[in-house]
Amino acid sequence: PALGWFLNENLPHFDLVHVHGLWRYPQWVATRLAQRFSIPYIVSPHGMCEPFEMARKGWKKKMYFNLIEKHTLRGAAAIHAITNAEKDDCEQLQTCSHVRVIPNGVDIYPPLLNHLVECYLPRELAVLPSQNPVLLFMGRLHPKKGLDLLIPAFAQVLQRHPEAWLVLAGPDPVGYRQTLIKLAHSFQVQDRVLFPGMVTGLYKRALLQRADLFTLPSYSEGFSLVILEALAAAKPVVITQSCYFNEVLSAGCGRVVDSNVSQLTQALNELLDLDCPTRSILGQRGRELIKQLYTWPSIADRMCDLYHSVMKTKLEVS
Repeated sequence: PALGWFLNENLPHFDLVHVHGLWRYPQWVATRLAQRFSIPYIVSPHGMCEPFEMARKGWKKKMYFNLIEKHTLRGAAAIHAITNAEKDDCEQLQTCSHVRVIPNGVDIYPPLLNHLVECYLPRELAVLPSQNPVLLFMGRLHPKKGLDLLIPAFAQVLQRHPEAWLVLAGPDPVGYRQTLIKLAHSFQVQDRVLFPGMVTGLYKRALLQRADLFTLPSYSEGFSLVILEALAAAKPVVITQSCYFNEVLSAGCGRVVDSNVSQLTQALNELLDLDCPTRSILGQRGRELIKQLYTWPSIADRMCDLYHSVMKTKLEVS
């Protein structure tokens, strides 16, 4: 109620509203009041229109979508999609006809000095030998992230690269860590899998710099910032088709595989088979990709163009 009162009092003073996400009360209030006051609004679903997400909670979500969110999207002046796949998802739902693809962006940092990397590595990683290869996952510990594929794949990787380590860094919002620990024990790799928890700032930069390659074997992603961060840190990546980032293939900076243990194992082994200079070349290709297309200034310019086009349409109609 307090949110509704605040928006009801203040929203009429705005010329444009940008709503992030679906399925929640604040977004519903903002879009309905925008409609009431004839204020154009943009919706960024952030992956919430994906078939994987739409299927969660089944009939409840379908009913809510037909009653509420379909009208939210159809009333939008534009929908901001972060991938071409998300654009297709929105169009298949027969919502707003004007969908603009503008990806997320990241900052690019210079490499840390070696002594700073050692200083800022999470203490859980103190056991890592300095020369051993590190496979890094970074993100929520969640069933949708494909970690049930990564741990058995890593067990097979150890047969070929017995010196390798796996780091699973990220928060544990649903208590999935214990499941992963049990899975690591079942594959007898518990001594080579580390859980440093959530890392941010210099700790994240140090961990990315220490890693030899990054992997995100998700079953479903909207658009993963951490893939951009890994590429910006000049790390080759292994991701799944469900990450919707095939630029990895066109730029030659990693592997894109189906969501199964066999392909994931093969891709991880292929990158670990490379010598360090060759892996570095792949990493630099990824960094150049980010510099060209995914830094914040270029993303901000494209977002401003979208805002201006919506405002221009409003002025022409009025």
